[in-house]
Amino acid sequence: MKRGAKKKLIDFFLKLTNFFTWVGVGLMIFRVSPEHWYLVVSLLLLVFASLFFSFVFLFKNYLIASLGSAYLVILLVLSLFRQAHWLNIILLTAFVIAIWVYLKRQLDNY
Repeated sequence: MKRGAKKKLIDFFLKLTNFFTWVGVGLMIFRVSPEHWYLVVSLLLLVFASLFFSFVFLFKNYLIASLGSAYLVILLVLSLFRQAHWLNIILLTAFVIAIWVYLKRQLDNY
């Protein structure tokens, strides 16, 4: 298989996975009642996966995708527990930026 064809195939499966994860998030929001804790956890995991695939598609970088989707899911968890204060958001942002700088320097050394 040629390199260009392999890249197109990977890009197609990434788009397809991204589409189906967002469809799953939409179905869970509109069809599932959050009566039990495991439904909320599964919704958060599905939101993480859909944000991850969207960020990979946008930035073509797994590090930024994982940090960005974890950041947004943690913000959702904080707002779920009504702890999304502006100070917590600033601290979380600084923490994610520090992790990104550290990992970027570690990966650039190899």
